[in-house]
Amino acid sequence: MTLHRLLAIPCTLIAITMHVAAQHPAPSLKPRSEATMVGVGTVRQQDTYLSPLTYRGTQLTLLHESLRPCTLKGRELRSQHLWQADASLTDNAPDRTSYLGMLLRYDYALLLPLRPWPWLRVWAGPQAGASIGGLYSTRNGNNPAQALADVHMGATLAATAGFTLWRQSMAVRAQADWQLLGLMFSPEYGQSYYEVFALGNKGHNLCWRTPLSVPTTRSLVTLDWHLRTTTLRVGALFDLRQSHVNHLRHHAATAAVMVGCVHHFYRLQPQRHQPQGFDL
Repeated sequence: MTLHRLLAIPCTLIAITMHVAAQHPAPSLKPRSEATMVGVGTVRQQDTYLSPLTYRGTQLTLLHESLRPCTLKGRELRSQHLWQADASLTDNAPDRTSYLGMLLRYDYALLLPLRPWPWLRVWAGPQAGASIGGLYSTRNGNNPAQALADVHMGATLAATAGFTLWRQSMAVRAQADWQLLGLMFSPEYGQSYYEVFALGNKGHNLCWRTPLSVPTTRSLVTLDWHLRTTTLRVGALFDLRQSHVNHLRHHAATAAVMVGCVHHFYRLQPQRHQPQGFDL
């Protein structure tokens, strides 16, 4: 076999490989990030079902966020899952009583990309979620506790910008969530839980909630510091939860300092078109 025939064999294999690769593009990397943060801050609470007084104290917060890529009619989107757990201890000096609070909250958002400027990435979309928890008063009485449960729908807006400082890659991000419509559980004024669940004397216990009377919002501002194997995240959380139904008012305002880490994962998917970057 001559030399030119020997060289023709690998050249033919290379040509076939390039043709197959053109017909079947290489898979693309789809980013997915998981972030967990813990925080401590101050909280101000008022629940007129338990007491007309305002209680102040400390709250511990655990926040976990999952961001995943998805498509809708060929458009690149991101789905966001937010889990939040709060534990609080508040007191009122003149009343000499304390509140023990616990709240679990989950929200799902579908984020649409907006690009007002090349250096800024903005994402907006609808959000839906639910929460369950309660408040317990250490003062003895017929109604020592108040249940907190609701389902809600709203909107979210997030923006992120990356920059370099001291030769380190960083990114600042801000996100705000607004509840636009909700359905919550509440006893009526003067109604005990014994009447509701034991005696069956149920009244108007499922109430609608709108932002026109009692706005409920959550804001999160963070700074990401990209290290070699992980990303350090620090930030501030501002959470305002309110309701005014059945002549009963509930108010809880929290400001907390958060710290945690972010892990980025990538999975291979067939490449249809080059996805736009995402770095929330």
